[in-house]
Amino acid sequence: IDYGPAIEHLQWSTGQTLVDKKMTYSNSNQVIANWDGRYNGAMTMREALYTSRNIPAVTTFQEVGAERAKAFLANVGIEAESLVEADAIGGGRVNISPMQMAASYAAFGNNGTYHDPRTISKVVFRDGKTSKSYKAASKIAMSDYTAYMITDILRDVVSNKPNASATNAIVPGVDIAG
Repeated sequence: IDYGPAIEHLQWSTGQTLVDKKMTYSNSNQVIANWDGRYNGAMTMREALYTSRNIPAVTTFQEVGAERAKAFLANVGIEAESLVEADAIGGGRVNISPMQMAASYAAFGNNGTYHDPRTISKVVFRDGKTSKSYKAASKIAMSDYTAYMITDILRDVVSNKPNASATNAIVPGVDIAG
């Protein structure tokens, strides 16, 4: 909702500087908090994502704009009637099923190609000879550049980098992005 569209539409690099500071949503006095209750000041987009900072995500959403974010989501199979700033950190109104979430994230690992999720790929009939195959529809959802950059940052989420937010998911010797 925020970083993918920022790379895709604003050509941000992973080194884009963002500021993690106390702020409120633009339409209320509600303070946006980080998971640890702290603000860490200036940081790169890469660090903001792999350390799971909320304020940089919301400010990125503000820069991208709701319409671009909505179009980006539609490209990865998620329809949203409207988006609000809280959607940038998972606190808004967009309802996403686990299947939709998995399919949308898979587009990053598939070089920007989105595949409709399918649980059945082939049915073999009782005669053992007749079958019907089901192929998922696919489309280019984003540039391969955007897909690569987000995937590369998501590798840091499950790394030993300081403050990485998913160090417990590390599997030695396996390339994981999460």
